[in-house]
Amino acid sequence: MDALGHVNNARYFTYLEEARLRWFEALPEPWYDESSGPVLARASCDFRQPITTTGDVVVTTRPGMPGNSSITLHSDISGAEDGVLYARAEVVVVWVDRETGKARPLPDSIRRLAAGD
Repeated sequence: MDALGHVNNARYFTYLEEARLRWFEALPEPWYDESSGPVLARASCDFRQPITTTGDVVVTTRPGMPGNSSITLHSDISGAEDGVLYARAEVVVVWVDRETGKARPLPDSIRRLAAGD
């Protein structure tokens, strides 16, 4: 809690980061290797209601339509007990070549998941 009695807005992005990493780790197939991996290209958050409780929050993450080298992940941050929607967010993740820093094609495993396969 911050001085105003609610969770600071920067903490919402920490919640999103933790959920995004867990989402990737739960994928049934490899999603990165030594030569390429994801980087965050954009993050936005619509704050709906301040979190004023010390209770748990739930972050749900679902993939959007994939691009050539990126995917948008949509997330909701809600109260674990009461289901109150605190925020809606989107992050764009781009796959890059670790050596050159240039975009690479999105892994097939991510593309299949986004397509619902």
